[in-house]
Amino acid sequence: MNPLYEGPRVEALRAAASNGAARHPLEPGGLVDELDAELGALVTAATRIAAKATAPAKPRWQIRSGADVAQPLKRIPWLCKSLAIGPGRPTILSGYGGVGKTFAAQQLVLAVASGERSIWGCYPLDIDGPQVAMQLDHEQGQYITDWRFQRLAFSMGIDIAALGDRLRVAHYPDLYLTSPDAEDVLAELTAGVKVCVLDSLRAFCPGIDENDSRIGQYLYLLARVSERTGCVFVVIHHEGKTSGENPRQGIERLRGSSSIAAGAGSVVSFVRAGASTNDIRIEHVRSNLGAPSRPELVRLVDEGQVLEITGKTEGLKIEWIPPEQMQQEASAAVDAEREVEMKKLVERVRACVERNPGIAGSSTAARLLKTNERRVADAWAILRASGAIENRGGGGKYGQWYAVQPQGNVSVEGDNENE
Repeated sequence: MNPLYEGPRVEALRAAASNGAARHPLEPGGLVDELDAELGALVTAATRIAAKATAPAKPRWQIRSGADVAQPLKRIPWLCKSLAIGPGRPTILSGYGGVGKTFAAQQLVLAVASGERSIWGCYPLDIDGPQVAMQLDHEQGQYITDWRFQRLAFSMGIDIAALGDRLRVAHYPDLYLTSPDAEDVLAELTAGVKVCVLDSLRAFCPGIDENDSRIGQYLYLLARVSERTGCVFVVIHHEGKTSGENPRQGIERLRGSSSIAAGAGSVVSFVRAGASTNDIRIEHVRSNLGAPSRPELVRLVDEGQVLEITGKTEGLKIEWIPPEQMQQEASAAVDAEREVEMKKLVERVRACVERNPGIAGSSTAARLLKTNERRVADAWAILRASGAIENRGGGGKYGQWYAVQPQGNVSVEGDNENE
């Protein structure tokens, strides 16, 4: 079939011409231009195929001698030595859904692109000035990704537009780690890129069960690309739920096959710290070079005004919390909780005395309330000091106690006046 005279497009043109609606073939955008463009694409494709066909065969492997192996080791161009984030096997940022790992990954991208000296407020970056940073997104989509970049940049004092080509972002690219040409395409894409974040491992490996050991081979694919280009790969991965009497710890929290951890050069886990959803414990649970760093605590802090379009503040800061500050806050929280509990107990004891005029003392109140005697004694002392109860004497060794200025009946759970 001659493409110049046959085919659906030409038939459609003939039909349009019969109705008087066809554009002249020589007009701009007419049939000649369309066929010329298609012919150019065919020529380009044919040239690539011919180049591959005539290129010398690539050796299946490269054998190195003892002399090669004995060469002095070169300095590793770390991105973040403290967390063993560097070229070679990829780094995994893991965490349960919603813990903040993607915020952390995007802040890393902005920090590299802008030349910041640290990430997450506590880990120094080992780079000299701004570098090209990339994020490939198969999970969030453009709106959420851009919104998060803007919030982080606001708090970091970064003008995103001024980053220019140093910040590169692609959403739902026509590329998966399972694609036949993934290795070559990624090598071309990340040439000259310092760090590339993939969100997420599962989304980049469609059709591969996380529990299948074959998923680890795609992390080794990234390692091979890194060997070729020097790009540092960071992959976001999910963790399983940690609950029950013996929750999983450290690297065991990674969801899926153990080959995922085996294929990573470093694993950094993000775990919710305490009751607050904004407090995060960063645990360096795997490092293939050197011992893992000590855990650190960070907090997600809203900054700026609340925007009507999002219902959230303009900025979001990842703030490092010194251990002593976290300990003080934890102690203060415990003290506050104890104070609330004691206030409730004081009211229960006062109500018990009111309902049992002439009660002998705190031991009797503790028995009636079925509550720890020492705690009731503490509440009793508070009531005595405040004048809420008084001893009118008589009735035995401890006298008879009465509530002062009764405040009415109080329902106390667990009271048993007939005991």
